[in-house]
Amino acid sequence: MSGLGRPDLCGGIGVLAAALDSWRVRLDLHKLLRYARYQRNRTAARRLGFLLERLGILNPAAQFRLRLWVGKAYGRLEPGRPWQGNLEPKWRLDLND
Repeated sequence: MSGLGRPDLCGGIGVLAAALDSWRVRLDLHKLLRYARYQRNRTAARRLGFLLERLGILNPAAQFRLRLWVGKAYGRLEPGRPWQGNLEPKWRLDLND
């Protein structure tokens, strides 16, 4: 989860997406959401929701919980890259990849 807060420290969003995809069978979604809440990083929660939805792992209950935490501001999908203006309103992310 800390990699979602600082993707630059673990290889970027692509590496995180590949890791989530490879762990999809063993992924404890409930535990992951509790940890996301514990971290109190809204941008990490945005990225997590976006990636889980793209990978088809996110169920409606988990989506509802994550959407409560994203807030109203926008964040960048890749923090090291500039804003592109390609906004994803559901997860409040600038898809600047």
